[in-house]
Amino acid sequence: MKVLFCYPDILDFPGYPGEYYFGVGSMASVLKKNGFEVTMIHLVKKKGIDNFITDVKKFSPQLIAFSFTSNMLYYVQQCLKLLNNELPHIPVIAGGVHSTLNPQETIMLEGIDMVCVGEGEYPLLDLCNSYEHNTSRLDIENIWFKTNGKVIKNKLRPLLNLDTLPYPSREIFPNYTNLLHEQQRRIPFMASRGCPYSCTYCCNQALNNVYGTGGYVRFKSVDFFISEVKETLSKYTFAQSLIFHDDILPLKMDWFKEFAVKYKKEINLPYTCNLRPNLVKKEVVELLKYANCRAVLIGIESGNEYLRNKVLNRIITEEELGNAFSLLKNAGLKVTSFNMVGVPFETKDTILETIKMNARFGVDLVQSTIFFPYRGTKLFDLCSEQGLIDQNKVVTDYYTDTKLKNKNLKSYEVVAYKRGFNFLVPIYKKLFNCFGEDGTMPKCVDYMLKLKFILFIIYFFRDCFIYFKIRKI
Repeated sequence: MKVLFCYPDILDFPGYPGEYYFGVGSMASVLKKNGFEVTMIHLVKKKGIDNFITDVKKFSPQLIAFSFTSNMLYYVQQCLKLLNNELPHIPVIAGGVHSTLNPQETIMLEGIDMVCVGEGEYPLLDLCNSYEHNTSRLDIENIWFKTNGKVIKNKLRPLLNLDTLPYPSREIFPNYTNLLHEQQRRIPFMASRGCPYSCTYCCNQALNNVYGTGGYVRFKSVDFFISEVKETLSKYTFAQSLIFHDDILPLKMDWFKEFAVKYKKEINLPYTCNLRPNLVKKEVVELLKYANCRAVLIGIESGNEYLRNKVLNRIITEEELGNAFSLLKNAGLKVTSFNMVGVPFETKDTILETIKMNARFGVDLVQSTIFFPYRGTKLFDLCSEQGLIDQNKVVTDYYTDTKLKNKNLKSYEVVAYKRGFNFLVPIYKKLFNCFGEDGTMPKCVDYMLKLKFILFIIYFFRDCFIYFKIRKI
């Protein structure tokens, strides 16, 4: 039996090659281990949809499996319309975070026959075995079936022991060695699934609620994970560094202590990982440094205490943030911050607070995004209740536009602040170095930032720079 995965991963950036996705890699590995033939369409450009049906026909699959996020729903619907017109006989199953949190909405999409809720490796294997043996099972746990106008909602199976899974397939991605991180000679890994925190904008709390067992957060055993890393590195010898995409790699100290020692001894390549500010302690930083961690990614999200803790539910004080950045930088680690603009109740002043906080903490690299209300999260519910979501607006990423109708900021202002965010942080760094945080010069810049024409100037020159850089390349 032939199974075709389809993973839309479209960002409107010139030259964006797409990223590796562990969910598809893991499911493909399980199917291949059990004798099924699998391939994948990795949609990274809008024009790729024009060739979608041609690519599907080349493989002649008996099952098509879509995995997608909420941002990609628009492109999935385009693909489904093409399938309905050209290949309506091929059954289609949907999975991924959006499908798990919104199964009812997903299964009602025209062209979707089944939805996988939760972890998909063994439900998908059971489904393929069912097709292979012509048993037409409709009782597979984790899978909802649409049949004869009705929806059959099967119960969830227990969560997986991650050590029981084969190592995720990377060759399933048709252009694996040319993906975003791989182009930089860096290979991504994940040692765990889930996050125990309850940020209102994030899918993790909603995923925890789906299972309701308190055991959604799991780690692979250190020995199993080290073996996975070593085997992968033996296949892809171009790697000069690693990046761990776990929500919080040093979440469990006993696990992380063992990992640090064995990683140092058996691998020792430089690596980058995610870390939560309140978990940055002296012992953690020492272990990171010992195990050859070179850079850490930390979420500030908002410099405004009310937005950060009451709206986003980060429950992180400014003191904790300051201590975290200080400890990491004093240890010689590079620090990247995650920031959002355009969150509910955002104002020009709160955006400025976030910019200034990044400058004050001396962040090495800033990543700024535009808040997107993901269906299934608490903040989506709040935005929906207050009528903040523009239902007629299609937004397919969190970089180029906002989905919210913010009472304090027009949509073009949110976009302009996002565009100017990374430009303004180093300016404030220099101003703080010269005048101090209470100097008169920063106040002048504060005032200028609020003038709309400054935003348009930033917008214009940034786009000019990108345009000429692309032409030069």
